Amino acid sequence: MTRRQRMRRTLVAVAATAVLPLGLLVAAPPAQAAGTTYQGKVTASVLTVRSAPTSAAAKVGSLARGTAVKIQCKVFGPRVDGNDLWYKLSSGR
Repeated sequence: MTRRQRMRRTLVAVAATAVLPLGLLVAAPPAQAAGTTYQGKVTASVLTVRSAPTSAAAKVGSLARGTAVKIQCKVFGPRVDGNDLWYKLSSGR
């Protein structure tokens, strides 16, 4: 086998290794089915509702302790009072 053939074979192997995970990522099912919501309850004395999962985002409302909410999804964001989970409400806020 010539040097050129070895290099070509190596290049093909590297390309296949790089493309395969992308194909698996695209084919993976979504983490949460569309339309699925979860019930939650506000445990803080007052919960500030923001437009994005960061304390620098605009305030768009507030919820009192004990308020029942429907949660669409959760993401990791900046830690607030020891908690780094931010919840997107089914209302889109």
